[in-house]
Amino acid sequence: MSHGSENTPVEEPAELTVLSVPGCPHVPILARRLDEVLGQRSEIAVRYVEIDSEQAAIEAGMRGSPTLLINGADPFTAPSAVPGLYCRLDLPSLPRLRDAITGQPGPGLPSGAGGFGGGEP
Repeated sequence: MSHGSENTPVEEPAELTVLSVPGCPHVPILARRLDEVLGQRSEIAVRYVEIDSEQAAIEAGMRGSPTLLINGADPFTAPSAVPGLYCRLDLPSLPRLRDAITGQPGPGLPSGAGGFGGGEP
């Protein structure tokens, strides 16, 4: 599986996939952030996939729950991170999601800044 870079804007329409373990408490938070970033952009759909085995996590490229794949790549985790069923404590912030999905940095964030952050709902 290839991994993207936040320095390169996503080609549209983007394919967004959220991989998670069943009942992951962080999925609703990520879903709200994605809704805010995407707004009324109906050409970009978000697919939610529950992963329930270590083997499925490895095959899907899930590096913690939840993992957001943008066009099949996780721009928020180093490619060397080990896939598996574990909790991902940090979620991408709104500005970082906006930057990764649209190539438009959020307020106070230079384009391609990448990484994780909390703080926003």
